Amino acid sequence: MRGAGRFAECKSEREWIPIMMETADRPRKLILKLDVHEGNIEQLEAMSCDEIFAAQERLYKDEYARLPDSPSSASATAIPIIAAST
Repeated sequence: MRGAGRFAECKSEREWIPIMMETADRPRKLILKLDVHEGNIEQLEAMSCDEIFAAQERLYKDEYARLPDSPSSASATAIPIIAAST
């Protein structure tokens, strides 16, 4: 089933596989959405962007490592996060 409007170009996971394999050696631009709330806003404001990205990358790697049957090598679990400069 295809989407409508801005989602008209949505692809299924199966359709994405060949596209992602073709570009596997190229960096990807990711968007990082932070959950900012009263409990962490002061900490985030005190951190540099690089520190925030590094902390999120560690969090993602730790969570990914807990998934069943996850690759054990560090290179296989590396999740590159590329900050967009503005």
